[in-house]
Amino acid sequence: MRGYFSTYFLWSAQHLSGLAGKIEAKHQGGSRFDIAHRAYVLSAIQSAATFLEAMINELYQDAVDGHGVDGDGYIAPLSGDARRMMAELWRGTDEGSKLRPLDKYQMALVFAGNNPLPRGAQPFQAASLLVSVRNALAHYQPEDLSADSPNQMEKKLRGKFADNVLMAGSGNPWWPDLALGHGCSEWAYQSAKGFADRVVDQLGIRPNYRRHEQAGWFASTEDA
Repeated sequence: MRGYFSTYFLWSAQHLSGLAGKIEAKHQGGSRFDIAHRAYVLSAIQSAATFLEAMINELYQDAVDGHGVDGDGYIAPLSGDARRMMAELWRGTDEGSKLRPLDKYQMALVFAGNNPLPRGAQPFQAASLLVSVRNALAHYQPEDLSADSPNQMEKKLRGKFADNVLMAGSGNPWWPDLALGHGCSEWAYQSAKGFADRVVDQLGIRPNYRRHEQAGWFASTEDA
């Protein structure tokens, strides 16, 4: 049995974002902080970014192990040369630990004879920003914030999604309180999935998450 955790992470991102959305949809009255809501949003962002890294790692590991290379296997549509180059890159970079997550996708595209995605356009830009947000959260450092002076996160993110309904009118700095809402978590999920979808479509493969999506897994996350 071979497990593919990327699907779990993507499902988690969508489910957790949906839970945050339900809290915002029921909100009435003045601004308020909700710790469960904050946990759902943060976890959705982390899960979405982790999906991005896990999914491409799984493809490279399959290439190394020669798994799923025949019949309806996940990487069977890739040429033998593409799979060999993926395997060699994986071995030569300490299982990808020396590569940035999105670079792994770009290299897979090149190995398969495709052009890499333009770094200055979507969906690369959104996925790259998502990874930056995940890194900032994972390596969080406290800082003094002011509603009148945007910090770097606000400059990067504001306007890309709807504000957190729970904190509307609070007067708090946009980051983190107005930023970390359902809009942000949904943006994270869509950014991760949109980038992965574009790459696997160009590669002509159906990895684990895509097959479970087609089987209906992701249609039921909000009811779980």
